[in-house]
Amino acid sequence: MGNVGVVLAPRKTKMVSKLAFVLLSLLVRIQMDIIYATYLVTKWGYQSFSIDINVYKIAFSYVLLVLFLGMLTHYKPDRISHFFVVVLFYTMYMPVGTLYGLMNRDTSFFAIVNVIFFILVVFTIFVNDRFNWQIMPDRKITSKLHIVLILLSIATFLGMTIQNINHLDIRSVLNLTKVYAIRRLVDYRWGMNYLFSLQTKVINPYMIALHHLNGNKVMKRLYLLFQLWLYVLTGHKMVLFTLIMITVIFRFKHKLDQLTQFFVSGIAFSMTISAIELVFFQKSFLIDLVIRRVFYIPALLNFHYFDFFSNNGFQLWKYSLFGRIMGARVDFDVLPSRVIGEQYFNNIETNAVTGFLGSEYMNGGFLGLLMTAGILIIILKVLDRFAHKLGVVLTLVTFLTPLYTIWNTAFLTALLTGGILLSVMVLFFTESSGEKMPHS
Repeated sequence: MGNVGVVLAPRKTKMVSKLAFVLLSLLVRIQMDIIYATYLVTKWGYQSFSIDINVYKIAFSYVLLVLFLGMLTHYKPDRISHFFVVVLFYTMYMPVGTLYGLMNRDTSFFAIVNVIFFILVVFTIFVNDRFNWQIMPDRKITSKLHIVLILLSIATFLGMTIQNINHLDIRSVLNLTKVYAIRRLVDYRWGMNYLFSLQTKVINPYMIALHHLNGNKVMKRLYLLFQLWLYVLTGHKMVLFTLIMITVIFRFKHKLDQLTQFFVSGIAFSMTISAIELVFFQKSFLIDLVIRRVFYIPALLNFHYFDFFSNNGFQLWKYSLFGRIMGARVDFDVLPSRVIGEQYFNNIETNAVTGFLGSEYMNGGFLGLLMTAGILIIILKVLDRFAHKLGVVLTLVTFLTPLYTIWNTAFLTALLTGGILLSVMVLFFTESSGEKMPHS
């Protein structure tokens, strides 16, 4: 009987954990619905948020949500690919479900999104290999690209500083509501538009993590200050957010086996805090600056892209780098994001960029999304191998911000200027040496 108790206790704990995951996820979805119906459509209705409740669609979206959550409970806490799929599910799938029911949006697109996420979940979580992660390797890690990355860092520092030092405004960057005034003045000549993006999303995070793990405090602090300096020069909140997330990962590096639970709990906590803000202040700083932009705007734009390009033809990647190289004849005089801005926001200056669900439907319809899902699954599987070889700390820090670009821009853009391919490259050229790791 004693042996039976020993066997059953972990199973019971695991069942409780799965139930908590499902209930917390349902709570987040309910909070998303309430925030949208009671606040978003009132304060931000001019951004084409509207209310047209369809009870059947709401019920249908919740049924599918529960089915997906049942599948997601099989995630493994030592697989970085599983964590990223949960992140994508929360930030991309769940908001689409909210808008589908509360805005009475097109069922065809909602069905496509469900198929794409079904493929992502099945082939990432249920088709597994043996590459469990390690928190940190026990040997010092070295980069074959170290000198190249340092030279690129020097070029970015000089280019960005020389061009933007004259309109430095410390007071504005300390106020997150005023950073847009700074961003309008930023100069990105001499190729800095590409180097700045890759530096802040990939190179700086990678170098910070590399030197942190190897115990090189001088280089670590230098790159931390460099990341902070690039935020001061440009006012891009994602640069600052990346720095904060790196610090959090370092602080809780020995609890990363609870990473998915932390993420889900963090989203639920943020939604709750925003609700408290609404009760006491009738407005929410958290919703206006973060939640609206992370969850609702991309979901809304995905529906707009589906609606427009279903009626005006797929673009077949004509506006991508490959399209420009091939000299493809385009259908519009301006970028598709500007077309969407004019069509749905009555302002051609609105750069309505969306994530891969909308952008890849624009390019290739359902087949374009299938191809993108396949590439994404391969990338996530590759990351599992990196986390097994180099440790989850280095892999997570290097890939965290490029993941953000997947739902915030076109997939090819995310691969190139978004830093996904560079992240894979720098990790590929990283290896363990024979020297013992200090684990600072």
